[in-house]
Amino acid sequence: MHVLDAQAMSYHGSGPTISRFMTLSFPSPYTLKAAYGWIGFNLSQDTQYNYVICLPGDPSPDTVPAPNTPGSVIGGIGLERGTNIWTHTMEIGYWLGEDQAGKGIMTAAHMAITDWAFEAFPDVLKLIAQVNAGNTASLRIVEKAGYIREAVLRWQTCKNGDVSDVHVYRLCRDEWEELKAKRNA
Repeated sequence: MHVLDAQAMSYHGSGPTISRFMTLSFPSPYTLKAAYGWIGFNLSQDTQYNYVICLPGDPSPDTVPAPNTPGSVIGGIGLERGTNIWTHTMEIGYWLGEDQAGKGIMTAAHMAITDWAFEAFPDVLKLIAQVNAGNTASLRIVEKAGYIREAVLRWQTCKNGDVSDVHVYRLCRDEWEELKAKRNA
């Protein structure tokens, strides 16, 4: 993650379907100022929980990578640790530029950050993903990543006047260990 990523992040984060299912803290449109703010915040943290997703390849050094060029940012993924008695739990959140959807990128990123979370934080026992009922692409992603639907929270969100149910998915450490063993068999 680098300040030079802000332009591509703003470009991909501003798609109309991106913010539709994000929390109110995700700006719409995703301005350059917002991108710089997010990058600056994350670079100032001692522990990184949020990451950019980039196209394969290396960008030209010290140049602003244009959207959809090798090494440019196309999305983001991160974890938020629970507090108080929920510190053993992390919630995963993510977004991907509209023109990159349907290519398996987010499923791979979801699985990678899941593995990383359980490997990097031995005290984490459970990962959760909360997905808006209308976000069918994200529902497929969490299921492909091996997460299990734990609950449907009725009328859980209201954004721009649209009330929606939320599907809560989980992956506990023992379930992840079984999935990992099957993948490595």
